Amino acid sequence: CAADAADGGDDDASAVVAPAKKTEVVVWVRPSPEQRRLYDGFVASDEVSAAMGGRTARGDSDMLVLLSALKKICDHPWLNLTKENVATALRTPFEPMPG
Repeated sequence: CAADAADGGDDDASAVVAPAKKTEVVVWVRPSPEQRRLYDGFVASDEVSAAMGGRTARGDSDMLVLLSALKKICDHPWLNLTKENVATALRTPFEPMPG
């Protein structure tokens, strides 16, 4: 096996198994009203305006933080909840969070 070949044991290369081919599926869905509200607020924020104008304080690290926040908004609005809102969201998962 591959471990044997690495430590000087069996040199048979046919024993090494290639990993399965990765398949990605992209599903396009419309954002929920909560996601849309978060997205609109994010795009209108001072931080995004500064980044778009090249005026970020920390340069590329600010851009990475902003991209991470945008990904969270697009993935699921609960990823952006404050600690205070987590308990409320778990009690009432189908109710919109207060804006």
